[in-house]
Amino acid sequence: MDYRVIKTNDSADLQCLWNAYASDVSHLYRDMPEMEIQSKFIDSTDEYEIVTYVAYELEQLIGFCSGVWVKESDILYLTFVLVDINYQRKGIGTKLLKLTEDALLRKTSLKRIDIVFFNPIHLEWIIPETASMDHPNLPGIDIKGEGYSFFKHHKYHEFATQNAYYKNIEMYEYSDIVLEK
Repeated sequence: MDYRVIKTNDSADLQCLWNAYASDVSHLYRDMPEMEIQSKFIDSTDEYEIVTYVAYELEQLIGFCSGVWVKESDILYLTFVLVDINYQRKGIGTKLLKLTEDALLRKTSLKRIDIVFFNPIHLEWIIPETASMDHPNLPGIDIKGEGYSFFKHHKYHEFATQNAYYKNIEMYEYSDIVLEK
């Protein structure tokens, strides 16, 4: 197993892994084009630095973990951990998480990494029970998803709970009270 910092030329492999994961209807994510993969998991900006580690088995990308350091506010966020389903529960996600955490924590004197809506890397998600309605940013960890138990196992704790609501407003009409104002 080869663990290392992501390189720009890994973006096509990462896109394949991401899109295979996203194609499973039980997950909340949509496919991403390669340019979007690069902007969310590889390319840093003046405002933030992206830290992403990948795991390759032979020449196949089987997992990644990505986080971000927001330079001005000196805040650390974890963005995503993904391991191919055929390689899960073998310590790969744990190793990727540790490498990413260590690299992020070296950026600052802070000792906390958040998984929360304020992350500048916005991961759009498909609202459950809709065909394709997107929400602009993931609020954290889906407590019904497999990531929740993974992060609890790794000593992450909840500091906030957000409810995601959705109402189709296609046929929305203002009430008489609102119209009177």
